[in-house]
Amino acid sequence: MINILFVFAFVIHNIEEAVWLPRWSKHAKKFHKSVDFNEFIFAVLIITILGVLLTFLNSIYDNKIMNSLYLGYVGMMVLNAIFPHLVATIALRRYAPGLITAIALNLPIGSYILYESMKELEFINIITSTIFISAIIVVSLPVLFRISKWITIE
Repeated sequence: MINILFVFAFVIHNIEEAVWLPRWSKHAKKFHKSVDFNEFIFAVLIITILGVLLTFLNSIYDNKIMNSLYLGYVGMMVLNAIFPHLVATIALRRYAPGLITAIALNLPIGSYILYESMKELEFINIITSTIFISAIIVVSLPVLFRISKWITIE
């Protein structure tokens, strides 16, 4: 049940970002390269689908690999609440889109999932998975932005 809550939390978070982040990015050069609305919608859609897919596959295939990938995604969303959202809001003295849902939903739900998972997985596995998934997402964002330019019909 907590996994379903997590899916709702990060979907709501990603919707909040999709609505306001492209406009915000034009004023946040330190933290976010300016991104076009279509580019961001495409990228956030792919990342959201990935999160839903990992959650679904983890519920079907209860094994260490799927659990690690899922927990890496959860850990990435927990880290995402702090950096960039909280840090950018403080540094820019301007609300960073996604902060409210990240702090109110992703951080507590994700932290609970990670805490409970430490009964089954070692802490180092959770940290490693979080770093792995976070790196994949960070590296994939510019690629997804570029791909969106190729497939967007104006």
